[in-house]
Amino acid sequence: MLLVACGDSATGDSEDDSSAGITGVSTASGGVSSAPGTSSTGSGDATDGVTTTGDASESGASSESSATSTGDPTSDPSATSDASATTTPATSGEPTTSDGGGELDGEPGEFVLSYDAREYRLYVPGSYDPGVAAPLVLGLHGAGDTGANFYGAVKASGWTAASEASAFILVVPSTKSPYSDFANWSGNPQNDIDEMIAEMGELLALVDELGTHYHVDPAQLHAFGFSNGGLFTAFTGMSHASALASLAVLGYGWGPGYVVTPPRKIPVQFACGASDGFHTYAVNSESFLASQGHETRMESIAGVGHSFLGIMSSLPPADVFAWMQSHPLP
Repeated sequence: MLLVACGDSATGDSEDDSSAGITGVSTASGGVSSAPGTSSTGSGDATDGVTTTGDASESGASSESSATSTGDPTSDPSATSDASATTTPATSGEPTTSDGGGELDGEPGEFVLSYDAREYRLYVPGSYDPGVAAPLVLGLHGAGDTGANFYGAVKASGWTAASEASAFILVVPSTKSPYSDFANWSGNPQNDIDEMIAEMGELLALVDELGTHYHVDPAQLHAFGFSNGGLFTAFTGMSHASALASLAVLGYGWGPGYVVTPPRKIPVQFACGASDGFHTYAVNSESFLASQGHETRMESIAGVGHSFLGIMSSLPPADVFAWMQSHPLP
């Protein structure tokens, strides 16, 4: 199942409101070249300050905004702009820090970790029971953002509360892209499909490592991503459909067609702001996948542009996860 969501940013929206669209998709070469877009100023697409009730405290500079699309079914609007976004730590202190899982003991908690030179945030709810296999959800940030920054928005939007309620493990990694001014999931500004697929393989290796510390249900591994993270989720999720149970694509769409042909009809959810430049692409992507036999869901969020928090304010994380959980790996 694939869920795709896209929306406009609103005042007070998340720090990962940055977008990286693609144009000139070449399914033969596996490469996708990014097209520069116009930066968003004063429209709410840039990141505003966000206060969270969580333990993590991070500041970042990133935003994702929509741009005019070319009309190519396999191309996407692209735009970037920098804006500061800050999360405020709770009084309970900072998350535990480890250099690769060394401090993990199978207990619940909130952790800042590193695996294979990749930093990530791990949230294991207090409701976690080692005697019961737990679903695991990957949350993937947008272009120019970091896992640390995105985690603040993920937490503020209610994903950790949903984790507590439904006893799933939440992992929010950073890309290893060296392009700090335009970090995206291909490792470079060109949205190279092969590099993205390889990076998802690294994330699945991270999940395998976590499985040595926690009782993870291999049939309940899901991923959601916003904007460039939605691109990454959609394209690499198709390639790794034998490992991922379902996908949720937020604030992104690519049009009617496969960029990567999946080995199975993986379920996908789409959610997108009705005012987002990606909205038409998301609608077309969902319609195409449904026509190919995928189980899909499309949520158009009225009054929302390219904003993660805008989407999540109308489509609660608990709702997104319930759809995920109802679609385990066959």
